[in-house]
Parts: sequence; C-alpha cells; structure tokens
Amino acid sequence: KTIKVLLFRMKNSKIIYSYLHGFGANSNSYKGLELKKYFRSSFNPEIKLHLPDLNNPSFNKITISGALEVIDDLYHREKTSDDTQFCLVCSSFGGYIGSIYANKYPDRVKKLLLLCPAFDFANRWKNALGDLLLDNWKNTNRLDINRDGNEETMVHYQLYEDAIKYDPFPIVQCDTKIIHGENDIIVPIDSSYQFINLHNRLGYNIEMITCQDIHTLVDSLSLIESTCASFFDLNKQYNNQSHL
Repeated sequence: KTIKVLLFRMKNSKIIYSYLHGFGANSNSYKGLELKKYFRSSFNPEIKLHLPDLNNPSFNKITISGALEVIDDLYHREKTSDDTQFCLVCSSFGGYIGSIYANKYPDRVKKLLLLCPAFDFANRWKNALGDLLLDNWKNTNRLDINRDGNEETMVHYQLYEDAIKYDPFPIVQCDTKIIHGENDIIVPIDSSYQFINLHNRLGYNIEMITCQDIHTLVDSLSLIESTCASFFDLNKQYNNQSHL
C-alpha cells in the first residue's frame, strides 16, 4: 500500500518548467522565447515553459533578493502540492539566481540547466569597476550602463550591496548540468570549472558541456534545446498530463 501511494504521488507530482533570463534582459529575451516555442511545438502543449521577469521591481532597482522573490511567487502560484518542483534552465545572471534558489530551497528544485552561469556576481562588479568607480556608485547610487547592448540606463547601488550577502558559488544538491561557451569573455568558463570542482570536493557530480560559442550562446540554441529535452526527460513527459 505504501509503494502504491508513493508511485501515485510520483506520477501526479507537478513539474514547473521555467527559463531565467540574464542580466539586462527580461521575459522577452531571445533564448527564452525560442525555448518556449520549442517546448510548445515539440512536446505536449501542456508542458509550459514559464518566462518570469527577474527585474523586480524594475531593472533600475533590480536586486538578487528581488529576483528570488519572483521565482518564489511563481512557485507558490503554480504549485499543486508540497512535492511540486522546478526544472530550471537559467542563463548567466539567471544561472546564479537559479543556483541560489536551489541552495535555499533544495526540495523545490529537481534539475538545473545553467547556461554560462554568472557565479561570483558581486566580485565581478568589483573587479570590473575598481575601487574608484565602486565608491562613486555608492555615493551617487547610480551606475550608468549599456543594457543588453543597445540601451543606456542606470542601476542603483543596492544591486551590489545586496549581492555581497550571497555565496559567490552556491552549493546545489539537485541534478545540475552546465553549458558554457569556450569563447565567453563576459563570464569566462573558469568560473564554471570552479563551481564544478567545489561540488566535486563535496561529493556532487556536475556535468559540463563546452561549445565554441560566446556568452550569449545564440549559435548553440539547438544544443540547448536537445539538452533540455534529454536532461528534463521531456519526451517521457509527452503523454503525462500532470506535468505543466
């Protein structure tokens, strides 16, 4: 009887599929929309890929804590039982956010697919800006940046102030896979190797797929799609109406 109950729960547990975009992007990011189209056209239409906007409350006032709230809101909105779990595909900044969430709520995340994840987020800002520009950002509460390659805008200092509170390389217990471009100069591949080595020392095995691509991975979309299909077992879920 116990085995039957467990099998029933496994069959009817809900998986929430979601794409977490990178820094400067939003819910209309190119990879996110392409992956959503792929999910919709290749599998059961009820297997929905959610595209939350992590810019909470706005891009100018974005923080890691605010982005985590967005994921948490999605979880509570979509959950049908206590064993509801995420399968997350996460790009760059979204990869760091997804890893922090998986560390904070290990029972809520089943699988993580990280695309050029931006680990060590706070230190990247510090190293890129240097002490002088970092102090100016703090004093003015304004840093002017080029958003997503084409739009000048600003972000507040709370982004950095909030980021330093978080582990630069969060430990995740869920099944995790990384795709990283060997030509990535925004977040060099060494950070993913550091993440993997840290987990290996703790007994966690994380696989990484490398490709000849840059940070955006737009030339590796077919690789990302096929990895989503195999890693998330999407073909097995084709006729399972309980997976949304």
